[in-house]
Amino acid sequence: PTSTCIIGSLFAQCLSLTGVHMLWRLLQWLLVAVLVPFGAAGQGGIQTISDDEFESAVLRSAELVVVFYCAEWCGPCRMMMPSLDDISHEMRAELKVVRIDIDKDPKNPTNYNIRSIPTLLIFKDGKVLATKIGAEPKQKLVSWITTCLPDGGTK
Repeated sequence: PTSTCIIGSLFAQCLSLTGVHMLWRLLQWLLVAVLVPFGAAGQGGIQTISDDEFESAVLRSAELVVVFYCAEWCGPCRMMMPSLDDISHEMRAELKVVRIDIDKDPKNPTNYNIRSIPTLLIFKDGKVLATKIGAEPKQKLVSWITTCLPDGGTK
């Protein structure tokens, strides 16, 4: 065997499934951080709101509202943006998705005791129905949101 094959073989043996998984997640994060500008998803179905708009956009809303607390520098937040944008389009008949940048609008996150991002809160009739802390894949987010729909998502 050539030295290249031996080095490649050793490298492959050194990487466990966990190591490969970690490398894959790092690569995903880097791609999202480079290719998805933070504001890009907001031009789709996710509405960016400020502290001043929170009451009218969330608390007085007749529909279910998913509030996404995030920040520009947050890699996991960037990773979730495309999924939340898809959800906001696919489930637009049942809910709306809004985001609040905790650095630009710190009052509201403080009022709701947001200590970690990404954090999602689901509101209905001005009340918090559910909380999710940390990044999740789209399918898990859809399942979580569906539990808060009036019919439990069994349309």
